[in-house]
Amino acid sequence: MDELLKIKEYNLYLPRLRNWIGFKQLGIEVSRGARYDNSPRITMVQLYQLAFDSFTSFSRNFLSLPIIIGSTLCIISLISFLIIIYLKVFYNIGPWGWSSLVSIILLISGLQFAFIGLIGEYIFRIMSEVKGGPLYIINKKYK
Repeated sequence: MDELLKIKEYNLYLPRLRNWIGFKQLGIEVSRGARYDNSPRITMVQLYQLAFDSFTSFSRNFLSLPIIIGSTLCIISLISFLIIIYLKVFYNIGPWGWSSLVSIILLISGLQFAFIGLIGEYIFRIMSEVKGGPLYIINKKYK
Protein backbone atom coordinates (compact mmCIF):
# COMPACT_ATOMS: atom_id res chain seq x y z
CA MET A 1 0.00 0.00 0.00
CA ASP A 2 2.91 2.33 0.75
CA GLU A 3 4.26 1.92 -2.78
CA LEU A 4 0.85 2.55 -4.30
CA LEU A 5 0.52 5.78 -2.33
CA LYS A 6 3.87 7.02 -3.71
CA ILE A 7 2.49 7.08 -7.26
CA LYS A 8 1.35 10.58 -8.12
CA GLU A 9 -1.03 10.06 -11.03
CA TYR A 10 -4.35 11.72 -11.66
CA ASN A 11 -6.07 8.89 -13.55
CA LEU A 12 -5.27 5.81 -11.53
CA TYR A 13 -6.13 2.45 -13.01
CA LEU A 14 -5.67 0.40 -9.87
CA PRO A 15 -5.79 -3.17 -11.28
CA ARG A 16 -2.86 -2.41 -13.59
CA LEU A 17 -0.91 -0.50 -10.94
CA ARG A 18 -1.41 -3.34 -8.47
CA ASN A 19 0.08 -5.79 -10.96
CA TRP A 20 2.86 -3.37 -11.93
CA ILE A 21 4.04 -3.02 -8.33
CA GLY A 22 4.55 -6.79 -8.32
CA PHE A 23 4.48 -7.82 -4.69
CA LYS A 24 2.94 -11.13 -3.67
CA GLN A 25 -0.82 -10.80 -3.85
CA LEU A 26 -3.55 -12.72 -2.13
CA GLY A 27 -7.16 -12.82 -3.25
CA ILE A 28 -9.93 -12.79 -0.67
CA GLU A 29 -13.31 -14.07 -1.75
CA VAL A 30 -16.17 -11.92 -0.57
CA SER A 31 -19.80 -12.91 -0.89
CA ARG A 32 -21.98 -10.01 -1.94
CA GLY A 33 -25.67 -9.76 -1.47
CA ALA A 34 -28.13 -8.68 -4.11
CA ARG A 35 -28.51 -4.97 -4.79
CA TYR A 36 -31.54 -3.41 -3.17
CA ASP A 37 -32.83 -1.80 -6.37
CA ASN A 38 -31.44 -4.36 -8.83
CA SER A 39 -29.67 -1.67 -10.91
CA PRO A 40 -25.94 -1.29 -11.49
CA ARG A 41 -24.19 1.61 -9.84
CA ILE A 42 -21.91 2.23 -12.81
CA THR A 43 -23.22 3.24 -16.23
CA MET A 44 -22.09 1.97 -19.63
CA VAL A 45 -20.35 5.28 -20.35
CA GLN A 46 -18.35 4.92 -17.14
CA LEU A 47 -17.45 1.34 -18.10
CA TYR A 48 -16.21 2.55 -21.49
CA GLN A 49 -14.18 5.26 -19.78
CA LEU A 50 -12.65 2.65 -17.47
CA ALA A 51 -11.79 0.44 -20.44
CA PHE A 52 -10.25 3.41 -22.28
CA ASP A 53 -8.19 4.30 -19.19
CA SER A 54 -6.97 0.72 -18.95
CA PHE A 55 -5.84 0.79 -22.60
CA THR A 56 -4.19 4.19 -22.52
CA SER A 57 -2.64 4.43 -19.06
CA PHE A 58 0.15 1.88 -19.55
CA SER A 59 0.07 0.87 -23.19
CA ARG A 60 1.61 2.45 -26.24
CA ASN A 61 0.07 -0.11 -28.62
CA PHE A 62 -2.43 2.41 -29.97
CA LEU A 63 0.36 4.92 -30.56
CA SER A 64 2.20 2.56 -32.87
CA LEU A 65 -0.93 2.03 -34.98
CA PRO A 66 -0.69 5.38 -36.89
CA ILE A 67 2.98 4.72 -37.61
CA ILE A 68 2.15 1.28 -39.03
CA ILE A 69 -0.78 2.63 -41.08
CA GLY A 70 1.30 5.55 -42.35
CA SER A 71 4.24 3.36 -43.32
CA THR A 72 1.93 0.94 -45.10
CA LEU A 73 0.26 3.76 -47.03
CA CYS A 74 3.65 5.19 -48.03
CA ILE A 75 4.86 1.79 -49.25
CA ILE A 76 1.64 1.23 -51.21
CA SER A 77 1.92 4.66 -52.81
CA LEU A 78 5.56 4.14 -53.78
CA ILE A 79 4.73 0.74 -55.29
CA SER A 80 1.83 2.28 -57.18
CA PHE A 81 4.13 5.07 -58.46
CA LEU A 82 6.54 2.46 -59.78
CA ILE A 83 3.72 0.47 -61.42
CA ILE A 84 2.24 3.61 -63.01
CA ILE A 85 5.60 4.70 -64.40
CA TYR A 86 6.39 1.18 -65.64
CA LEU A 87 3.02 0.80 -67.39
CA LYS A 88 3.17 4.27 -68.92
CA VAL A 89 6.79 4.06 -70.14
CA PHE A 90 6.87 0.49 -71.44
CA TYR A 91 3.26 -0.19 -72.45
CA ASN A 92 1.77 3.32 -72.81
CA ILE A 93 -1.36 2.33 -70.90
CA GLY A 94 -3.17 3.71 -67.89
CA PRO A 95 -4.85 6.99 -67.06
CA TRP A 96 -1.80 9.12 -66.25
CA GLY A 97 -3.42 11.96 -64.29
CA TRP A 98 -5.92 10.07 -62.14
CA SER A 99 -3.63 7.28 -60.97
CA SER A 100 -0.72 9.58 -60.18
CA LEU A 101 -3.06 11.88 -58.24
CA VAL A 102 -4.34 8.95 -56.14
CA SER A 103 -0.75 7.85 -55.47
CA ILE A 104 0.23 11.35 -54.35
CA ILE A 105 -2.78 11.51 -52.03
CA LEU A 106 -1.84 8.10 -50.59
CA LEU A 107 1.74 9.26 -50.02
CA ILE A 108 0.68 12.48 -48.28
CA SER A 109 -1.88 10.64 -46.14
CA GLY A 110 0.73 8.05 -45.18
CA LEU A 111 3.22 10.73 -44.19
CA GLN A 112 0.57 12.48 -42.09
CA PHE A 113 -0.32 9.24 -40.30
CA ALA A 114 3.33 8.46 -39.65
CA PHE A 115 4.07 11.91 -38.23
CA ILE A 116 0.96 11.81 -36.05
CA GLY A 117 2.24 8.50 -34.67
CA LEU A 118 5.68 10.03 -34.01
CA ILE A 119 4.11 12.97 -32.19
CA GLY A 120 2.08 10.48 -30.14
CA GLU A 121 5.26 8.59 -29.21
CA TYR A 122 6.88 11.83 -28.04
CA ILE A 123 3.81 12.74 -26.00
CA PHE A 124 3.78 9.27 -24.41
CA ARG A 125 7.42 9.66 -23.41
CA ILE A 126 6.77 13.12 -21.98
CA MET A 127 3.80 11.72 -20.05
CA SER A 128 5.95 8.88 -18.69
CA GLU A 129 8.55 11.38 -17.46
CA VAL A 130 5.97 13.73 -15.94
CA LYS A 131 4.27 10.93 -13.99
CA GLY A 132 7.43 10.66 -11.90
CA GLY A 133 6.80 7.09 -10.82
CA PRO A 134 9.64 4.96 -9.52
CA LEU A 135 11.74 3.11 -12.09
CA TYR A 136 11.77 0.04 -9.85
CA ILE A 137 10.57 -1.03 -6.42
CA ILE A 138 12.90 -2.79 -4.01
CA ASN A 139 11.24 -5.55 -2.03
CA LYS A 140 14.17 -6.44 0.30
CA LYS A 141 17.61 -5.06 1.02
CA TYR A 142 20.41 -7.48 1.78
CA LYS A 143 23.46 -6.29 3.71
